[in-house]
Amino acid sequence: MPVSEFTLAAERLAQFDVSQHQARIAEAEAERAKIDAGVQHGMHELNVMSRRIADLKYGPRVDADQAADALMSKGEVQIEVDTLEKLETERAGLNAGMKRLREREADAARTESEAKNAAHQELAGCVAELAPILLREAQQALEQLATVYAGAVALAEGAGSTAARGVAERISRTLAEANEGGLLENGRIPVPSEMLTVLEAGRGPIEQLGRRWHIDVTAPLRPINLALVALGQENANLRSQIALLQAAR
Repeated sequence: MPVSEFTLAAERLAQFDVSQHQARIAEAEAERAKIDAGVQHGMHELNVMSRRIADLKYGPRVDADQAADALMSKGEVQIEVDTLEKLETERAGLNAGMKRLREREADAARTESEAKNAAHQELAGCVAELAPILLREAQQALEQLATVYAGAVALAEGAGSTAARGVAERISRTLAEANEGGLLENGRIPVPSEMLTVLEAGRGPIEQLGRRWHIDVTAPLRPINLALVALGQENANLRSQIALLQAAR
């Protein structure tokens, strides 16, 4: 690995200052906490208002004892009675305030998310140069593994080595997944020259026994799951039958 790249990345990480991002995050979190408290209070007030409106529509609106006491004292009966229009107006105001609180809550959540994303992106930027290096090293390691695979296949085909066949089979799944993931650049893998030299030395008996060997092999692919293929075909047939039944209605 190129040590200098890793050293520079380590230095960038060591110098990374997250305090500014944390300040923005903390500010947004505090704002959301205040808004949440306001929302909870607003919900309580709306519940109270709904009960008042229900009482006005369906329940008793006059305290009889209070009225009787006022009459006994020969005073004026003064009973405050809410009007439905007044309560509906107040509830509309509460709903408008709740809507605006929800909007502020969304804004604060977006600000918090943006601050966190900015911090994470800046942190990841400190090591951005290392991922391509790791990818190249992974490709080099897989190319080496692919070379071993090609040599094992050639040895199994040419010299009939069951042990070499076992090596190839154990490697093939890893290579198949790497091949599907685009980590293998070529679909054909050359057999290493040292293996070709070994097999060439035994060309006479190998050909007499009707065997041969490859100079390159096909990169392995993941085997097809026949059960899933069959299930897919059954689903397709079922959809066709449903379509025919619907068309016949």
